[in-house]
Amino acid sequence: MNEATSLSAVLHCNNLPTLPTVGVQVLTLTRNPDVSMDQIAKVIETDPALSAKVLKTVNSSMFGLKSPCTTIRRALNFLGLSAVKSIVLGFSLVESTGKVKGGPGYDLAAHWKRSIFAAASARALALRVKCCDPEEAFAAALFQDLGALAMHTALGAAYAAAVGQEPDHGKHMTLERSALGFTHAEAGAALANKWRLPDRYTQTIQHHHNADEADADSRDLVRVVSLGSTIASALASPNGAVHLPELLSKAKLWFGLSSGEMAPVLTQIGKDSAELGKLFGKPVGVVPESGELLRQANEALVSQQLASMREAERLRQANQDLERATLTDALTGLGNRKKFDAECQKLLNESTTLGRAFGLLILDGDKFKSVNDTHGHHVGDLVLKELARRISESVGQRGVACRYGGEEFGVLLAGVTLPEAVGVAEEIRRGVCITAFDVGQPGKPLQLPITVSIGVGLADPAANRPVENIGQLIEIADKQLYNAKNAGRNRVCAGAAMEVVPPAAEPQEASQEVPNEPAPAPAPQPVSPVIAEARASMPARKSDGTIHVLLLEDDPLSAKMICALIQRTPNTKVEWMKSAAKGTARLVESSSHQGDPVHVVICDLGLAEGNGLAVLETVRKHLKMRALPFLVISASEAAKDRESSIASGASAFINKDNLVQELPVWLSRTVASAVLAG
Repeated sequence: MNEATSLSAVLHCNNLPTLPTVGVQVLTLTRNPDVSMDQIAKVIETDPALSAKVLKTVNSSMFGLKSPCTTIRRALNFLGLSAVKSIVLGFSLVESTGKVKGGPGYDLAAHWKRSIFAAASARALALRVKCCDPEEAFAAALFQDLGALAMHTALGAAYAAAVGQEPDHGKHMTLERSALGFTHAEAGAALANKWRLPDRYTQTIQHHHNADEADADSRDLVRVVSLGSTIASALASPNGAVHLPELLSKAKLWFGLSSGEMAPVLTQIGKDSAELGKLFGKPVGVVPESGELLRQANEALVSQQLASMREAERLRQANQDLERATLTDALTGLGNRKKFDAECQKLLNESTTLGRAFGLLILDGDKFKSVNDTHGHHVGDLVLKELARRISESVGQRGVACRYGGEEFGVLLAGVTLPEAVGVAEEIRRGVCITAFDVGQPGKPLQLPITVSIGVGLADPAANRPVENIGQLIEIADKQLYNAKNAGRNRVCAGAAMEVVPPAAEPQEASQEVPNEPAPAPAPQPVSPVIAEARASMPARKSDGTIHVLLLEDDPLSAKMICALIQRTPNTKVEWMKSAAKGTARLVESSSHQGDPVHVVICDLGLAEGNGLAVLETVRKHLKMRALPFLVISASEAAKDRESSIASGASAFINKDNLVQELPVWLSRTVASAVLAG
């Protein structure tokens, strides 16, 4: 930027517009709080042409006076000083810039069309949202692009070259800054100070493109003018539809106006703009209908939302692919050690909170070192890939298979008994050894008999066999893998975590060798005092073995889904109630052996008629219901809700987002097998 195109050059240009004398005098008088209406009227009446324009405007449909106003004094009395002052300043601005001519690269008619649309919009919005003086908003909107006129007047071709043929007024700021080093907003604010316009006008001129940066006491006015400017862009531009999403977004964010609420505002703006264009001698042409504008706006919003959804899905997929890559073993395609550790922690957390058992299989390729030594690491890699494929195929959807390290693999199984875990391990063992591995190359056939040894570990809190950390379970599975190797390889050995409450006899670690077929179920474990107390205090099951579940849920849709989930567990019957009070009464009735017994309670934390915790506390205070399985469910993800539920005696807490996965497991294992058995 050189001196000829500086902000100083604009402000000191001899051809720059200046406010007419009457406009200056009105501004000066209105700074005095004690000024009288007569003084203002006398100044305006010194310019008959201006007086006539003011009266014509006052009597227009914009102000809707019931009877004609024939004098400036009456206009001041009817409409107030602010309205008349704004009209005077508006005409003064038009008059002061009358000598400014358009030229190549600057469409003066388009400038005035935008300004009139913006002024009508700002006034209509201010009347609707009532956050600032409508007449002040009207005048401030007329003056907002004063800097563009000044830059065009002072810089001519340089300014035209800066903004080029860009029709989007919102992009002019960036173009001006890049080419000239300053913007029309800065030039206009500086000129407003030079003309001694009110400070709120200066704030509006300076920040009409960034309203949230305006001073706090002017921000509402600036936002009204800024939204009016966006409406003007939508009404005045040939491709105005592109501005509609921004228009509706600002209206909602700043003033809480919906698309429907904007419709009558836009209709009023169209009428006022046409009227203003005639009064100022700057016709605006055909004004788009508000209904058509909003239709275009809604179409644009839908398109924008679809684009956002597509982009969000693309990003989600990209993040998912990235996460999958970081959790996938490059050679085998199974989960890597990081994936294994994460799944272990997840299952341990679920075991702690839900009482759900989980199993760990550690598999090791038998005599794998001889494969590498005899055939090379290339063949070893082929064997590992085929081994991973067979493991994954055997496990299917029942668990998560990962490469633990080297030729070792880990398989995690949620919600299984020890015999079930052994059964999966045996399927894997057979699937690996059933046929030789074909790892040959064209012209060099090679088939290798491959076997695996598998150690199985189980953590089962419901049987008083939990683990405090995953390392304990890995140690159990590792020990069983060692047993399998020592017993001759190609076999499964299994064990469980030690009983927390030891039996009278010295406990022996459960270990079983399964060379070919799954091992039989382990002998029944001693019952812990907690389970024994629960069984003793629970209502007796009916002779048909039916488990009665009481569901307290005030949302019919959620209740329907939960009932369907409960019915997946055999021999269950669901009784649904909406009210906490009725549910509490039903439980007290059950404890008195009246009617069908209640064996399990599932209760929403936030019931419409009462509170789930209140029901829980009542149950836990009642001697005969202290051990009653009581599951709290909630849509809340707040940790405090989970903590308060458990602290009040809940058997478990499940977020509603996880009900489909976790409720059947909790019901069948923690309740049906642990408390209701026998």
